Amino acid sequence: MILETKQLKKMIGNGVDEFVTELDTVYVFCKNNYDCNLQATVSVKWVFNTELRDYGIKSINAYTVQAQATITNLETNEVVEIIDTNELDGWTVEDEGLNYNNSICPSQCSIDYKDSSIIIDW
Repeated sequence: MILETKQLKKMIGNGVDEFVTELDTVYVFCKNNYDCNLQATVSVKWVFNTELRDYGIKSINAYTVQAQATITNLETNEVVEIIDTNELDGWTVEDEGLNYNNSICPSQCSIDYKDSSIIIDW
């Protein structure tokens, strides 16, 4: 169990090109399987940019700039760990499957304890 005093600072997007998406029921896996009996909620701060030219759109980009996760034990409902990728504690964030055909926002994610990474699926 972690210390109760550690709190995450709430992330806020500006609603123009910076957004925050809340993802519940995030899978946590250890040693390449889902059997570690942990689950998380994750807040994802992300940016959406377009580069425009007089002839049209040159590029469209969306990417994660920060992720915050609260990991809990499914049996006891105790908070096991709190992660903030802005704190340089070895955790990284990876974006996967960005698709511009539909709504652009993170749809789900997973947490990999083996790699200390949070994988954001778009």
